[in-house]
Amino acid sequence: QTRTQTTTNVTSTVNATSQLIGVAGGAPASGSPFGTGLRAGTGTGASFYGTGGNARRIAYIVDASGSLMDSLPFVIDELKRSINELVDAQSFTVIFFQGDRYIEVPPYGLKTADGETKRRVSEWIDLGSGNIVPGKKTNPIPAMKRALSYKPQLMFLLSDNITGQGKYEIEQKYLITQIEQSNTAKTKINTIQVMYPDTMAASGLRPTMQQIADDTGGIYKFVSPQELGLQY
Repeated sequence: QTRTQTTTNVTSTVNATSQLIGVAGGAPASGSPFGTGLRAGTGTGASFYGTGGNARRIAYIVDASGSLMDSLPFVIDELKRSINELVDAQSFTVIFFQGDRYIEVPPYGLKTADGETKRRVSEWIDLGSGNIVPGKKTNPIPAMKRALSYKPQLMFLLSDNITGQGKYEIEQKYLITQIEQSNTAKTKINTIQVMYPDTMAASGLRPTMQQIADDTGGIYKFVSPQELGLQY
């Protein structure tokens, strides 16, 4: 099943193959447990872990903190698949965050999604290259501010715990405010939470990743360890 939300001329869609907020589950698409991409005839579709949208300018923001040690190889594989499906009419960037720093795939800024660029980016983000080594704590704010300064139409934000391991490592309200102030282009943000449900929900609070998606007209999705290919 597919859910679509629209603001201006950019749409966010989701392939309902995992636990979704407000969307019934459905059968996985063949070839990938997360869906193979949702394109609405414009030729500018993009999908990441089953969430998708039609946009020409796209940013991928990926958690590379220590808590992603086990799952990052699976995330990188899905990121490569998503990038490979982009077309020449689109531009994109990939930014990882760990500790209080961000790591952007060079060159900085949005890059045209031609074949050579996609090949080079896929090689750079491969864990065998040594460019990305999971470690440190979680602080997405510098990476998100950097990406939002490029005014993408669609952002994919992936993390297992966006506010960090400590209860007050990154305070939820502060994070939401920083995103709101930086999102001057009204970028839609699709959020993907992997491995662990947000502990905020246990306290009766709306999960942070869900709130980010809701506030920007994006889609929130939870991906379980089993869907990543991990057995716990």
